[in-house]
Amino acid sequence: MTAVRIGRNRRAVSWDPAPLLRSAFPESLQNTLGSTRAVFRIQHPEPFLETIGGTIGEVRLSTAEETALPGRRPAPAAVAAAGDPQGPEPDLPEKPEVGVGAAEEDGVETERGDEGVDEHPFDPSKIRVRTVSVVVEQLISRIHHQEIDLAPDFQRMAGIWTAEQKSRLIESLLLRIPIPVFYVAADADENWAVVDGVQRISTIYDYAKGEFPLTRLEYRRELIGKHHEELPRPMQRRISETQMVVNVIEPGTPPEVMFNIFRRINTGGMALNGQEIRHALHRGPVRDYLKQLAVSEAFRRATDGSVKPDRMKDRECVLRFLAFHLQRWEDYSAQSIDSHLSATMKAINTMSSSRRDEIAADFDRAMEAAFGIFGERAFRRMTRKAIRRRPVNMPLLEAWSVQLARCSDAALRRLEARRDEVNARFEALLRQDAEFEKAISSSTGTRKRIRTRFAAIRDLVEELV
Repeated sequence: MTAVRIGRNRRAVSWDPAPLLRSAFPESLQNTLGSTRAVFRIQHPEPFLETIGGTIGEVRLSTAEETALPGRRPAPAAVAAAGDPQGPEPDLPEKPEVGVGAAEEDGVETERGDEGVDEHPFDPSKIRVRTVSVVVEQLISRIHHQEIDLAPDFQRMAGIWTAEQKSRLIESLLLRIPIPVFYVAADADENWAVVDGVQRISTIYDYAKGEFPLTRLEYRRELIGKHHEELPRPMQRRISETQMVVNVIEPGTPPEVMFNIFRRINTGGMALNGQEIRHALHRGPVRDYLKQLAVSEAFRRATDGSVKPDRMKDRECVLRFLAFHLQRWEDYSAQSIDSHLSATMKAINTMSSSRRDEIAADFDRAMEAAFGIFGERAFRRMTRKAIRRRPVNMPLLEAWSVQLARCSDAALRRLEARRDEVNARFEALLRQDAEFEKAISSSTGTRKRIRTRFAAIRDLVEELV
């Protein structure tokens, strides 16, 4: 009976000869371990699999309580399931764990809660929010005159309302049922950017413009199938005169404050993520620019098309390259990664189209180089012997793409010619450098972690070219 222990510095896998006992686990868990077979989820599976010859084997769990070691704690592997020894082999996890606090989101390896790490929290006195009441007719007029930005190219496919959901909202207006407040950011001309309430405002506007008929209503079933212009005039008036409560973030509010407010108050069925909020707050060419790079052949090839566009994670990958390509990571001094990304979007909006074309060429060049060196493992925390492919790791994408963009054409040719050595050195870095491992897996938005991972990749490349 053995247990796996992975060293703190991840340099090797050693075997603990002591039994792994039921008594080592909490009592609540012991009750689930009635069989002699258990499946373990290993946090760092590649070194484990290589040590045992690249296969998953059985780990027997002793039930001999009398042999328990005083104070013994289980090895850093979590029990995922316990199976019947006489039954079929339990299913293994579809994907290995990706690190402490990490998760896969839309094809990208991300850390839950890492987005928005702020080493210098904003001053609460800078919060400027006022509440106004407007009627639906005013909202429709504002949208018609392009004074409300609904960010129509949000690619939140999973969050698009169904015809029934839209109809139920209109029915709520007809029944005079209050609907949740809206949150918007105002500019100097009192134009509004909507972050919380996009679906509701869009639905009301679309119905008023005759875009869809009502369906599957609960109470006013006699209205099923009717467009807005087919409603009796009193009902049309009831919709247009419905009052809405709008919380307005006043112009002049610092971007980092505005971002934090939206992140806190977002109340939709599917809360906006960081990139969706940035997209809503920054109108202008930057929106189409990020989309253009995200659908480029070079990016799709380097990521094997695995970064999904549904929640704008593909655009965030692009933006993170731009953020550290335009401002050297050595000079990074932003209060948070979110404020840095927001500042980058603002800067791109002020650039000339020729300058944006130059940067796009740098981006494509870095993506092509990454694919030429790493192939399908580009930007992934994995070895060449790995059984399962991990998702794209955004911190790795930042560090590698920016460093490759800095290289001359001759240097890139040398790196590609020595791709085997580059891969071997990178795998060694993943295994042997505990600080680098932390810098790509937890609290990745802090200054220290950013500089750690960028410096490590820079040193690796410079030693080889």
